[in-house]
Amino acid sequence: MGFILGKKFLVIIAIATIVIMGAAGFFVYGMVSDLPDIGDVKSVIKSQTTYIYAADGTVITKLFHENRTIVPLKQISPTLQDAVIAVEDQRFYEHKGVDYIRIIGSLIKDIRSGEFSQGGSTITQQYVKTAYFSPEKTISRKIKEAFLAMKLERNYNKQQILEKYLNSIYFGNGAYGIEAASQSYFGIPASKLNLEQSALLAGIIRSPEGCNPYKYPIEALKRRNLVLDMMVNQKKITAEQARVAKSRPLALQPKAQHYVGIAPYFVEWIKAELKTLGFNEREVYSQGLRVYTTLDPKMQESAELAWKKYLPKPKDPDVAIVAINPKKGAVVAMVGGKDFDKQKFNLATQGFGRQPGSAFKPIALTAAIMNGISPDDGFEASSPATFNIGTSKPWTVHNYSGESGSGIMKLRTATIRSVNVVYAGLILKVGVNKVIQTARKLGITSDLNQDPAIVLGGLKWGVTPLEMASAYSTLANNGVYNKPFGVQKIVMPDGKVIYEHEDKPRQAVDHEVAYLVTDILKDVIRSGTGFRAKIGRPAAGKTGTTTNYVDAWFCGYTPDLAASVWIGYNNPNKTIPMTNVHGIHVAGGTFPAQIWAAFMKRALKDVKTHDFDRPPRGSYVSITLCDDTNLLPSEFCPRVSPHIFVKKYKPKHIKTCEVHQPITVPNLIGLAEANAIKALTDLKLGYSVVRKPSTEPVGQVFAQNPTADAQVKEGTIVEISVSTGEGNQSTPGQSGVVPNVVGLSLEEAINLLDSSGFLASEEYRLSDAPEGQVIGQRPPAGFIAQPGSIIVLVVSGSAETNGNVIVPRVIGKSEKQAKDILESNGFSVTVYVDNRAQSILRYGLGNVSDQNPEPRTKAKQGSKVIIYVTPGN
Repeated sequence: MGFILGKKFLVIIAIATIVIMGAAGFFVYGMVSDLPDIGDVKSVIKSQTTYIYAADGTVITKLFHENRTIVPLKQISPTLQDAVIAVEDQRFYEHKGVDYIRIIGSLIKDIRSGEFSQGGSTITQQYVKTAYFSPEKTISRKIKEAFLAMKLERNYNKQQILEKYLNSIYFGNGAYGIEAASQSYFGIPASKLNLEQSALLAGIIRSPEGCNPYKYPIEALKRRNLVLDMMVNQKKITAEQARVAKSRPLALQPKAQHYVGIAPYFVEWIKAELKTLGFNEREVYSQGLRVYTTLDPKMQESAELAWKKYLPKPKDPDVAIVAINPKKGAVVAMVGGKDFDKQKFNLATQGFGRQPGSAFKPIALTAAIMNGISPDDGFEASSPATFNIGTSKPWTVHNYSGESGSGIMKLRTATIRSVNVVYAGLILKVGVNKVIQTARKLGITSDLNQDPAIVLGGLKWGVTPLEMASAYSTLANNGVYNKPFGVQKIVMPDGKVIYEHEDKPRQAVDHEVAYLVTDILKDVIRSGTGFRAKIGRPAAGKTGTTTNYVDAWFCGYTPDLAASVWIGYNNPNKTIPMTNVHGIHVAGGTFPAQIWAAFMKRALKDVKTHDFDRPPRGSYVSITLCDDTNLLPSEFCPRVSPHIFVKKYKPKHIKTCEVHQPITVPNLIGLAEANAIKALTDLKLGYSVVRKPSTEPVGQVFAQNPTADAQVKEGTIVEISVSTGEGNQSTPGQSGVVPNVVGLSLEEAINLLDSSGFLASEEYRLSDAPEGQVIGQRPPAGFIAQPGSIIVLVVSGSAETNGNVIVPRVIGKSEKQAKDILESNGFSVTVYVDNRAQSILRYGLGNVSDQNPEPRTKAKQGSKVIIYVTPGN
């Protein structure tokens, strides 16, 4: 009976054991059946630090949610590996993922304390916990952790597991992984860590906050020394090595500030650029990208120093600067504000932009030149001026600072002096649409409204300093546009290049146009509103000031660098005038020009000075026009001058001026001097008075030149001879009246002048009169001149035809005059002496008596012209 009972008891025990074990098995199976799949460290660790580099390879900043850089084990100091194993898992190379001896000891401690700790966790378990589980501390999590650790050990060797662990663990101070920790605490890569540094980092792992060496240096030092002792006990180092290491200080690098790196506004722009390239925020902050940019740290420093020199006070206006390499479009410096910590809004690139004022005028100037307008053309400059622009309200324009202007002003001069009224007339002549099209070509991307006021910077939305720098950069680059960019190359952590910038230059405007605009803008700096922007090398630029001094600009360039500077108060709710900043009204020619100059001087100090590239010979043509009407001059136009045009865009059909009509010289003989002068000035004629002895009453006019009824132009000087009453009238030398040759052919005119005892010299002007016809003469008909005097004939046509040049007439001119005329037309000159008596008698001493080839014949430029010169005085 006892035996049977005993046997039944054993069966019950066995069944109970099976049931308990089965239940435990089902319990454990339920917990481990949904274990996460293991993968490599890069797939498990969700975040790596992105590095942004300057053009010289230096790190500008780092972007991360978790500051982490994954490195292979071979790039981690062996000493650091030993230190971590010594303090965190000394049996690491012996167990299979779970150290049963340690875990049992840890469980006993947990039971006694009533809390759960991870003192028994191996390196493998710690990695599993970090990579796959939440921070909660429960028995079920520890069981899952143990099973997954064993699974990991079956799939990876110890070196692979240690690499995963060291790249994933948190070391405090925002550093995830050993590479980030090494850089954060010591500024060196993990491969360079020495013994005391390795011990410190290994000691931090257990309590990153409690052992933070910046906050608790004493605790960190104790923990470091404990690690060194453990390494001695495990025979990883000698006692002497530990003693030396303990004697050394922590030697941490200074703790990083709130913002790490230079050029914060540039970095913000780069982040936006990355988005346009297809990278979302998660990818930018977690994929470990290596972003190589165009930023030049020295130029960035130059930009920062420049504005701080002139606007050092906290209450001073804000500032934005953008600098571009015109050859590529690379943005090399960017200031988007004075204090990034206080203002994240990037004034250089973001938002609705700012009104550019007169800094927009070069865009209109470019459009004008491309539409057949010469910088030498004249426009009305008087202020204020009212224009009818087809709307219900006329457009009234005032010049800057109330400058009145004075009559007709050349476009070149109006640009140098920034005369608003001239540019108002210009855009109405060119057309608003054409100015907008040119702005687009040069690089302006903001919305431009159909309003002529845009020529004065009156835009609906404004522009950014980046756009303005881009537009001026196109002019600097011989009219070739390169889209501004900041990202040069993007590389993945494994070295794979996934993006590289590709240059796509576009000829936005002709080289000849850009050079002509540049030539004018150089004068803005040399002698105009931008004189404070002089930098001691060829440079071009333009000032800009908006109404009430709300915005002030200077935009300019050299062949190597273009930059825009904006100054103003950044207040979206109201406009604040800059009427008392350091005691001055801030216009574009003040602080903006000075900041631009300070930046450019420092930024270009190591760049060789050179001028802008000239276009090929023959790119321009010169047409003599009436300065008042910009039409072909008649012989009666009072002010004429050469007007330079880009040959490609020269006007095809120019009418002859009919505004200026001939003035008939009055008969002044017998009038008192004062009355004669009044009669001349009333007709807008000039005068000169010669007082001579005469039998006529004192003060009475007894001779005049030109004679009465001569047809002359406004401003012609009429010489009046006034009697001094001192006896007989002096006997004048032999003289003659210049005949009227206007309307004759050149040959006929020369023959008539020759028969009257005068010599002839010709110059050519485009005209709607038949080619070769005389359209003007100097002096005019009716002028009394000595025999042998040279009469200049103005001939319709061009001196240059089909590559040949008409040889100008130099007979009768001095040797020097003849050489100057011939050489300026591209001829070489050989001189022979003419000793013939008849030549000396007719032409005088030292003058040209003959030439070969003959005048008015056609010859190639560079041909030799022989001149025969009578002996000198």
